[in-house]
Amino acid sequence: GASIETYLLEKVRLVHQSPGERNYHIFYELFSMKDEEDEEDEDEDDDNAPSAVIEKIGITEFDMEDFKLINMSDTYDRRDGVPDEETFADLKEAMKIMGFTRDEMTNVFGVTTAFLHASNLTFETVGEIECRLEMDNPHLDYVVDLLGITKEGLNKALCYYEITIGGRGGKGGETHQKVLSQEQAEKGILALVKATYGALFNHLVARVNASIAGDAGAGGKAKGKGRGAAKGASIGILDIFGFESFLVNSFEQLCINYCNEALQQQFNLFVLRNEQEEYDREGIPWSFIEFPENQDVLDLIAFKGTGILNILHDQCRTPGASDKTFAMAMYNKCAPHKRFEADARQTAEQLFGVHHYAGLVEYDVDGFVEKTRDELPKSGSDLLHSSNNELVKAIADVLEAAAAPAKKKPGARAGGTGQRPTVGIQFSTQLQSLRSKIDATSPHYIRCIKPNNALVPNVFDAALIADQLRCAGVIEAVRVSRLGYPQRFAHTQFISRYQILGRKMKKKANSKKFNPAKALVHSIAQNMPVDQGDDIGIQVGKTKVFLRRSAYDLLEKMRRERIASASVSIQRIGRGFLCKRRYKKASGGIIIIQCFVRKVLATKLVGEMRRQYNSIILQRAWRKYSARNRYLSTKCIARWCQTHYRGSIGRRQYNEFNREVKARYLQACWRGYYALKSFKTHLNAILTIQCARRCLVARRELSQLKADAKDFANVAKERDILRKEAAALKAELHKLKEESVAAPVQVIDAVADGKKDAEIKSLQSALEQLSKEKESTETELKEVKETLTTLKSERDMAAGAIDDIKQVNESLQTKLDSREEELKSREEELNTREEKLRCANDCLEQMQKDLDELKKSKVHLNGSSDVQESSAAPQSPAVQESLTGINTENTQDVPEMVELKDAQVVVLKEELEDLKETNETLQIDNDQLKAENLALTSKTADLAKSIDEMRKNIDNQPTRRLSEMSESQENVDTAIGDESTFAIE
Repeated sequence: GASIETYLLEKVRLVHQSPGERNYHIFYELFSMKDEEDEEDEDEDDDNAPSAVIEKIGITEFDMEDFKLINMSDTYDRRDGVPDEETFADLKEAMKIMGFTRDEMTNVFGVTTAFLHASNLTFETVGEIECRLEMDNPHLDYVVDLLGITKEGLNKALCYYEITIGGRGGKGGETHQKVLSQEQAEKGILALVKATYGALFNHLVARVNASIAGDAGAGGKAKGKGRGAAKGASIGILDIFGFESFLVNSFEQLCINYCNEALQQQFNLFVLRNEQEEYDREGIPWSFIEFPENQDVLDLIAFKGTGILNILHDQCRTPGASDKTFAMAMYNKCAPHKRFEADARQTAEQLFGVHHYAGLVEYDVDGFVEKTRDELPKSGSDLLHSSNNELVKAIADVLEAAAAPAKKKPGARAGGTGQRPTVGIQFSTQLQSLRSKIDATSPHYIRCIKPNNALVPNVFDAALIADQLRCAGVIEAVRVSRLGYPQRFAHTQFISRYQILGRKMKKKANSKKFNPAKALVHSIAQNMPVDQGDDIGIQVGKTKVFLRRSAYDLLEKMRRERIASASVSIQRIGRGFLCKRRYKKASGGIIIIQCFVRKVLATKLVGEMRRQYNSIILQRAWRKYSARNRYLSTKCIARWCQTHYRGSIGRRQYNEFNREVKARYLQACWRGYYALKSFKTHLNAILTIQCARRCLVARRELSQLKADAKDFANVAKERDILRKEAAALKAELHKLKEESVAAPVQVIDAVADGKKDAEIKSLQSALEQLSKEKESTETELKEVKETLTTLKSERDMAAGAIDDIKQVNESLQTKLDSREEELKSREEELNTREEKLRCANDCLEQMQKDLDELKKSKVHLNGSSDVQESSAAPQSPAVQESLTGINTENTQDVPEMVELKDAQVVVLKEELEDLKETNETLQIDNDQLKAENLALTSKTADLAKSIDEMRKNIDNQPTRRLSEMSESQENVDTAIGDESTFAIE
């Protein structure tokens, strides 16, 4: 398992950033969600989708420049060029790995965004001192929603301060409320943001520790309780901040530099200890090396009683303390110290300087006391406890645990209460614990050097790098190492690298009596210059060979010279071998070249003789080819001119013929349309006269009935008769309802409807057969086109023979004459067929109108019968006879209309049979058209178009008419059936 510990979170960066410096990265990464698309597997109404999250946390309407917490330095992008989108994606992936759910991640992002909105809260004055939050601030709603608190509670926590007087442990006393000014309230917002952010950071660290603790975190405590429990091995990674020195340095820089001073002292001791241990382990005599000591700086900062942090701690516990009182106390106690600096200018501006190991750093006292206290009022903690957000409640628990008073010491007064340690004392205690852990381990140091301030590659600032090495203590460590034996080699490494310098002496030595490394050093010492003295700067240890810097440089120089001389000898031998091989190769190549040149000359002579002979043959063949080509070109041009001239004559004749055919077709269409229009006009006139005649007869009968109704004697008789027959009619009506006897009109309608349905079905079947025949004609027309294309190819083949062209022209002329007659007859047949189709459509329309009239007559008949039954009681016998006469007359008209309809259906059948015969004749004609030439292609296309139009008319119009007739017939039957049932009831 693993565990993470934090040291001095820089919460001041939340509310203040230097120019060119960003706030914490998470605030900028949240705005990258605006450009993030929802995942495919997420639902559109998912509350954790990026679009829903940014709407919830309230960054849709605002940009980075709108928040005071991150717009102080006008720096929004990272200097290293890493996009925030990538780092935010890595953050979410890491949180998933640590076991955070999507709801928890959304909650963490929401609380973090609440800090941004809280920095934009504003106050308004009420009276002289009192203030309150501006309730119309749009950021206030997001703060209370994301933190799960109320506006009244937030206003009370920021604008008022509670003081408890009396009681014990803060309980049982009297509570007074103090009004805060606007400036104090604004500072309260910043204190709330810093405290809450620090608690959130600690909460997330604890959550991560719980996730990565593993077996050590689960059972480590139980194992450590027993005596003699073995402590397991551990590896710790410490990431510390470097030495800081800015234009304005505050409390944070003092703590950071104090930590670096302590760790630098430990690093110095570690380097000296390692040097001493290694020399003792190898048996090398050595003398003490002077090393700079910085214990006085540590005493100046953290010595008990007189240290700066202890003075600051005492001032924070003193009522009414301020930065000025702290500065005066520090000047009085620390002025004699040699590492402390405070001249008249610094004293007037409340500044002081400390001579660190890396140099002088000047600190500004402003804000020291407030930053050291780092206390959140109890009202702020209570406000977070009242939240309905579980994460905010957890943060409040962290704040409450951190603000818990320290335990009482044995000598403390009875009734006294412990106080929470200040930030400086906490940091000093954590640093001492860290040093204890480092002393108990074997540390390894990794120094990270920044090559330039621009964070760009391949740019090295020598002054910046040297300053970093000096601040990190690396230069001092190198100086200490150079004073001793900085170069160290294992025996095997030393022998493999420098054996070329003592090779001759090593052969004379007895390797069984001496150590090989010592023998090699002895032989090398004899070859070294005499002015070195007894100490040649080389010491042979048990496992390593130690070299001083001068000895190492001399050995490297001797090694380079030996390697250079050896390389010259090797090059001399190699170059001689290469020259000999190159000479043998050149002599053999010269002989081969001579043979090849002689062969080429002989081949060239033979080739010249052959080219002379072949040129004569080629000239003869070319002259023959040129003469034949001129003859064939003349012949082809003459043939091409004849073909185009004859083609132009044929096309002109064909165009004249085509115009005549189209004129005849237009005339036929106009004549058919005019005849159909006159027929419809006559038919409508006939129907109008019939309706007028029937209306006249009906009005006469109605006037007669009205005259009979005015006779009082008839009315009295009818009244007596009706009274007698009332009971009989009621019994008969009840009997009719039980028997459900259909009226005679219904029988007639049922018979007529059955015949009509059978006729419609036969018409539909005939139309379907006709459509099939049309499809067969279309396929035959396609075959005709294919045969015409074959004729075209045959005609092209026949164009090569002059004698055959004359015979073909004569045959084509005869075929054209015969084709003109056939086309005329075909056009007449097509015109007759179109007229028959129009007549069929008119018949279908007339049938539809007849059906509508039949429906109206049936409705009128049923309505009259209903009227008769409803008025049976008060009418006289004469009225009843007149009504029955009208009903019988209407019933007599219905069979006549049905017979008319039957006659029209018979006519339609005959026309359909004629259409079938015409289709058969067209099929025969199409078979004969398969042998026609290319000149008839345009006419065939026109014929195909006309057939397509006929097919559309036959497919669409009769079928549509029949469907309308069937629907209307069904509606009539339904209406008649309903009305008849109603009449019977």
